[in-house]
Order: sequence, then C-alpha cells, then structure tokens
Amino acid sequence: MNTLLLLLIIFGLGAIIISIHVFAEGARTYDMGSEAEGDDKPANIEFQERNPLNRRAGDSAVFPLSVDGVLILEDRRALTDRRQLAA
Repeated sequence: MNTLLLLLIIFGLGAIIISIHVFAEGARTYDMGSEAEGDDKPANIEFQERNPLNRRAGDSAVFPLSVDGVLILEDRRALTDRRQLAA
C-alpha cells in the first residue's frame, strides 16, 4: 500500500511539473497575431486614464450622428432588446 501511494505521489508531482512547463511554454510563445495579419495599430498604444466620477458628465450625443463614416440613427440604449440589435 505504501508503494502504491508513493507511486501516485511521484506520478502526480511529475504531472504537475509537466503541466507547468507546458503552460509556461505556451504563454511564452503565444502570438496575438497582430504582426501576421498586418494590423496597422502601433504596439505601444497610450491610453488616457479616465476619472470614474465625471465620466459621463459631458454633453450627450444628438441623434442621428455619424461616427467614422457610419450613420447611427438612434441610441441603441433606448431600444427594448439591446442584445437582439447587437447580433
């Protein structure tokens, strides 16, 4: 019985070590694919920090409006089922 327990411990530790190695190698060699797809976004995008207190303190949008050449007729938050519109 002791031999069986010792073998289970040895195999269990071996499996843990192998899984750590596999996940570490996968994380180290994981490629987001931005270079392969020719994405024109720079790799070092700087984000502006927002203050959560005054995030929505500005003027609201007046519909219809155009964003990046796409005409938006109405605010989707006013619709009853937003998930249906997003699909």
